[in-house]
Amino acid sequence: MDIYLSIVKRNEELAVERGRLKRLLKTNAEGKLGFYIVDGYPRFFKIEGGERTYLGKSDDKMIRQLVINDYCERRLKECETEIAANNAYLKAYGKRKEPLALRLKYPQYRRYIEEYPEITDLPPSYSKMQEWMYAPYEANHEHAENLRHHGPNGVYMRSKSETGIAWALSRHNIAYRYECRLELNNIVYYPDFTILHPKTGKLFIWEHFGMIDREGYRRSMLRKLDNYIKNGYYPGVNLILTWETDDHPLDLAYVDSLINFYFM
Repeated sequence: MDIYLSIVKRNEELAVERGRLKRLLKTNAEGKLGFYIVDGYPRFFKIEGGERTYLGKSDDKMIRQLVINDYCERRLKECETEIAANNAYLKAYGKRKEPLALRLKYPQYRRYIEEYPEITDLPPSYSKMQEWMYAPYEANHEHAENLRHHGPNGVYMRSKSETGIAWALSRHNIAYRYECRLELNNIVYYPDFTILHPKTGKLFIWEHFGMIDREGYRRSMLRKLDNYIKNGYYPGVNLILTWETDDHPLDLAYVDSLINFYFM
């Protein structure tokens, strides 16, 4: 999704939130909320007609409505400010996609740009992503008997959760490699997924930890995460982490939300 469409979508979300806030806001409520802090604890009071009335525990109902009103009013202002800023950008950007984005779809145009590696933000073309995805790489062949869950493109994986992630990536046309060799500080890992970002061409790691309720597994996981971070793979930046236990399996709706957050 390009910037223009992302901002259009964001404005739609803000409009929904704005409507919800307006419904919650009691415009006929008496007074405004005020508070001050004593020893780290807020003390509430009502401001009306220039007068301050301090509120205690017995005024919980009034405090609740004043707090809700205060939040709704302030959040509404933030929504309006963001919508106005977004509209200014959309007006400057234009109602159509930027012509450059259209030109970059043509390989005959792109191939000249791709000759210059200093143009680092050029999104990889679909053909480049496919070429990277299907190029030979050193995969993990240890305990091949555990590769019994069928994933996309005929690749077998070690767990149902991993196949769920793989199918979700495939649905979104995200190029990835399963258990591709990665050496960090002389330690060899085979991350569950090495992903080529469709917009930046940068590499992301996605690790799914399926037994975090087991102590030995958890300790090994923490050592691995420590090494990732020391080598520039940061959770929430270019390292995606998911977890599960026997009682709490992986939520595939959450997987889709992560893909949308990081790559769409």
